[in-house]
Amino acid sequence: MGFFDRIREGLSKTTQQIVQRFDELVTQTEAPERRGRPIDVDTVEALEELLIMADVGVAATDRIIAAVKQQTAAGTSLRDAVKDEIRAIFAAVPRAAPNGHVPHVVLVVGVNGTGKTTTVGKLALLLKSSGKNPLVVAADTFRAAAVEQLEVWAGRAGVDLIRAREGADPAAVVFDGIASGKARGRDPILVDTAGRLHTKVNLMYELDNIRR
Repeated sequence: MGFFDRIREGLSKTTQQIVQRFDELVTQTEAPERRGRPIDVDTVEALEELLIMADVGVAATDRIIAAVKQQTAAGTSLRDAVKDEIRAIFAAVPRAAPNGHVPHVVLVVGVNGTGKTTTVGKLALLLKSSGKNPLVVAADTFRAAAVEQLEVWAGRAGVDLIRAREGADPAAVVFDGIASGKARGRDPILVDTAGRLHTKVNLMYELDNIRR
């Protein structure tokens, strides 16, 4: 089993455990003797722990818990209450207004280990299946196997990948990628970047150079 296969298997097991635990909580609240009643303290605490374990985040977890308490008191099921509030959170996120520039360039940034490369691959597949003609640029030239991982995703999505040697200047890779995208008529251009913390001043300067 390869490196990425082991990671995928581990994440799959974690997902299954979270889903299974949530289903157990839903089943408990739907027992005949508890149906239609507000959820109890133990269930609230278990749900809160589960959401944190799923990396939902503290602020979003607090909002979901508050909504669940209110909605279940009004007769909504636990599953529907959680589902509705998560949808409401996503619906409230403002959408970026098109700036009229073509091609559209999507710069994917974040701290290490948050799934940027995987997200770029999934976005490429989604856009391709929606009739778009995206191009993927591998600007994470520091993390070992980052380019190879993105190459696999690009291959699955059936889109072209612009890459450079390990250790190359990320800004130069992005510049070449955008130029190549324009020449090939590709839109949008998805740029994968190396993970970085906002406290690393030199890496933030590098990101600013990429953005330019």
